[in-house]
Amino acid sequence: MNILCPIDFSDTSLNALEYGVRIGEKHNANLTMLYVFTEEEFNKQLTTKEVKSFGEYRDEASARLQALADKLDKRKKGCNISWKVEPGKFVPAVQQLIKDEKIELLVMGTKGASDVLETFSGTQTVRIIDDTDIPVLAVPKNANYEKIAHVVYASDYAEEDKVAIRYMIDLLDPFKPRYTVLHMSKRDSAVSQAVYAENKQELQEFLKKPDLEFHRSTYDTSVALGIDEFMLKENAHLLTVLMEKRNLIERVFHRSVTKKLSYLMDFPLLVYKRA
Repeated sequence: MNILCPIDFSDTSLNALEYGVRIGEKHNANLTMLYVFTEEEFNKQLTTKEVKSFGEYRDEASARLQALADKLDKRKKGCNISWKVEPGKFVPAVQQLIKDEKIELLVMGTKGASDVLETFSGTQTVRIIDDTDIPVLAVPKNANYEKIAHVVYASDYAEEDKVAIRYMIDLLDPFKPRYTVLHMSKRDSAVSQAVYAENKQELQEFLKKPDLEFHRSTYDTSVALGIDEFMLKENAHLLTVLMEKRNLIERVFHRSVTKKLSYLMDFPLLVYKRA
């Protein structure tokens, strides 16, 4: 497995890196740390007293990345760490490295609820998700790493749920977590119950994982708050969604309800893109 973790040396990006390394250790993966030195950063430092050349910035970032790689290598747990420094714009640099290094998982940090909202409304992370088929693990600033013991998959009854859940299990099974497939229904009608039962049976027959749990809840205000309440009640550690034209993500992180969320935004969000 090849994993990419963009790094800017902030606590947020280093927190995401920890998740990337932990996953990498479970899969004997190759993990690349990427620092992108953008034009915006260069122009910003022109206003300071100590103006540095690009070469000086590159060397400084390279030294910090090497020190970080050396520290991680001392753990000796099977994850091969490397790093790159690239000039230019962030999104194109990430996209190019995904292609060049055949990256299979992108792990990125987010600052919290407001950042997640902005991200999934059309800025950097969602642009990357839009333009690549690989899974993205978005890690909020406050989601300090702890054992991944309970993973929730938010199902919207998509046919591709079968493949996405299989990929999720393959990625996270080394952690031996509990899995729950969650569906949020607007109303508790006989029709919605029947559709849920049919979908559950199809997933069980396809995945053949006896310990996979299923749960259906109704919501009053929004899907987002319903998921939030379930994650809190069940003490879940990671949320997985399948993305198509941002449909479920936009509903989960809609601006009108985001400010009401308390717990969900502190969870890593694993995004698979519908084929």
